[in-house]
Amino acid sequence: MPDVYGNLLAFSVLFLTGGLCGLFYDLLRALTSPLRMRSLLIVVRDLLFWVLVGCFLCFVLVQTADGRMRGAFLLSAVGGSAAYFLMFSPVILPPMCRLARSTHSLILRVARCVAWIANLPVSGVRGAGRRGATLFSGIRGLWAKLGPARPRYPA
Repeated sequence: MPDVYGNLLAFSVLFLTGGLCGLFYDLLRALTSPLRMRSLLIVVRDLLFWVLVGCFLCFVLVQTADGRMRGAFLLSAVGGSAAYFLMFSPVILPPMCRLARSTHSLILRVARCVAWIANLPVSGVRGAGRRGATLFSGIRGLWAKLGPARPRYPA
């Protein structure tokens, strides 16, 4: 009788693992949706995902089923993933995509502000009389002047 409980536990854990893999795939899709990836990059992303998921499923299968490979265990992982995609993915994916797009646009706005500030013209910095001296070039000049100490080796 303990074997039945062990099999039921392995079946349940792999069912939940399949759902977790589906959630991870939705998260990956949401994070890469604002990036406008080419089809070759999407294929590489999916291939990498399936390699990682395959290794993860094998690890979970070996840990929960004590190394017994049964088709029902793998089918339970596929069933968990299918149940996730049918029931939860339509509810979870759109908010994750909106959050990823807004985070992406926020990061781009911050990067544009930093680039704008770094390209402001400055005065009072050595070399600022040159045409096109910016805060970035002033910081670069100060770093070159005051940067890390160079080791002095005896001759």
